[in-house]
Amino acid sequence: MINFLKKLLFAKFRSLKLSMLYAMIVAILLAFGGFMGTRVLFYSYIDNKYLSEESRQSREKKYYDELQEYVSDRELTSDDTETLAEWVYKNRYLYVMIYKDDQLILDSESADVILHPDKEPEEDDKKEEPDEGEPDEGTEPGGKEDPGGDVEDETGEGEAEGGKEDDNGNEGDEKPPNSGLTVTFPTREDLIAYAEKKGTYPIEMADGAPILVSIVDYTEYLYYDIANISSILLAAVVLIIVIMIYFGSITGRITKLGRKVSKVTSGDIDYSITEGMKIGNDEIYNLAYNVENMRCSMLERISKEREAIEANNELITSMSHDIRTPLTVLLGYIDIMKMYSEDETMHEYLGAAERTTIRLKEMSDDMFNYFLVFGGEDKVADIEEYDLYTLFEQIISEKVALMRERGYEVEVVSGETYPQGADRPTVMTDAPKLMRIFENIFSNLMKYADRDMPITINVQRNEKTTDIQIVNSILRDTENVESNRIGLKTCRKLSEAIGAVFSATAEDGKFTVCLELKNGGDSNE
Repeated sequence: MINFLKKLLFAKFRSLKLSMLYAMIVAILLAFGGFMGTRVLFYSYIDNKYLSEESRQSREKKYYDELQEYVSDRELTSDDTETLAEWVYKNRYLYVMIYKDDQLILDSESADVILHPDKEPEEDDKKEEPDEGEPDEGTEPGGKEDPGGDVEDETGEGEAEGGKEDDNGNEGDEKPPNSGLTVTFPTREDLIAYAEKKGTYPIEMADGAPILVSIVDYTEYLYYDIANISSILLAAVVLIIVIMIYFGSITGRITKLGRKVSKVTSGDIDYSITEGMKIGNDEIYNLAYNVENMRCSMLERISKEREAIEANNELITSMSHDIRTPLTVLLGYIDIMKMYSEDETMHEYLGAAERTTIRLKEMSDDMFNYFLVFGGEDKVADIEEYDLYTLFEQIISEKVALMRERGYEVEVVSGETYPQGADRPTVMTDAPKLMRIFENIFSNLMKYADRDMPITINVQRNEKTTDIQIVNSILRDTENVESNRIGLKTCRKLSEAIGAVFSATAEDGKFTVCLELKNGGDSNE
C-alpha cells in the first residue's frame, strides 16, 4: 500500500510546487474516498442490520423487560415517579411515556425536570403557567395533549400556544431530547407521533395500578453521528498520512543529499553525489546534479594541481641536485687552492669564495626543504605516541654535541627526570617531521646565535602539553648574514602537520623558539 501511494504521489514533475499541488489533490481525493467509503459502510450496517424490524423489536422488548425488572426489584408503585424518572433519565436515547388510567404521569422531558428541579429552563422551553387551581388535563395516547405540553386536536394538527418555528421549520418548543454533532435528532413531536402509532405495553406495579408504557428507541441517530465523526476522523488521518509520506520522501531526499555533501566536505572528494539517487528533473535532483558537477570540477582541478606539484617537486629535486653537485666540487677546488696558495690576499679571496659557496649550498638545501613542505609532499602526518625523554635524547643530543664542538655553550634544563621503569611521560607526534623541525632550528642557531652567550634548552611538562623552549642571544653582527626566513616558515608548516604549536620571537637581543607538543596517554586531555 505504501509503495502504491509513493508511485501515485511521486509522478515526475519539473517543479516541486507542481508535485506538491499534485500530492495535495491526490491526498484530498483519497481522504474523500475514505470518508465516503467508511460512511457508506456504517450507514449500510445501521440501515440494513441495526434498523431492521426484527432488531428494533428485539431492542424495545429488551427495554420493556429491563423496566419491568427495575420496577419489580424495587417494588415500585404508580406513585414512585421519581424512582421511575431515574430509569427514564438514565436511558438518554429512549423516549419514554408512562400512562396511568389514560393519564400521562411521566415522560422523558418531565423526568429531567423531576430529577433536576433547580435547572433553569431554556428560553424556548418556557410555557405559560396554568392558573392556580386549574387542573392540568391530559388525554389518551394520541389525544389532545402531548408530553411537551402542545395541545392538539384529534387529527394531531394543533399548535402549542406561543409556539415558534426555528430555522428548520420545527416548532421552537418541540426540540429533540438530545442533539448530535453531525445529525439532527428527531423532534419530540416526531417521537410522540411514532409512539402513538406503535402502541403501549403494560407494566405490573406493586400496587396493581394499570400502567401502560410506550418506549421509542432512537439510538440509530447516535450511531449515525458516530459514523459521520468516524468517517471525518478517518479522512483526516488519510490526508495526514498521505501528506506525511510525500513530505517524508522530500525531506528524505534532502537529508540523503546532505549526508552525501557532508561526506565530500569531510575529505572524501571521490565520493559520488548522484550515485544511488533516482533520476529526476525537479529542484532537488538539479541541486544534486550541480553539486556533482562542482565536485567533478574540483576533482579535476585537484588532479591538475597534483600533477603540477609533482612536476615542480621533480624540477626542484633535480635542480637542487644539479646545484649542490657543482657547489660541492667548487668547495673541493677552493680547498685545493688554499692548500697550494701562500699569498695572504689570495687566502682572503678564497675564504670569501668558500663562505659564499657554503651559503649557496645552504640556500639550496633550504629551498629543497621548503618545497618538500609547501610543495605538497608529506601532507599526512603519521602521529604516534613516543616516550618523551627517549625521543628528546635521540633528536637533540646529536645536535647539542655538534653545537658544542663548534664552540657554542648549550645548557639543557628539564623540570623533572624519570628513571628507567618508571611511569615515563609520552607525547603524540611524527618523529621524522619533528626531527626536520629541530634540524631547521639548530641550523638557524649556527647562523645567528652568539658563541659567547649560552644557549638554553628548557623542557617543561604541563597538564596537556610538553613545551620545549630554546633561547639564544642574537649575534650582533648579523648584517652580512642573508636571511630568507625559509627555516621558520618550514618549522611552522611542519608543526601544523603534526598537531604542534610553533612560535618564534626576537626581543631585547634574545631569540626564543617554543614548540608545544600534545601529551600522550598519561595526559588529562
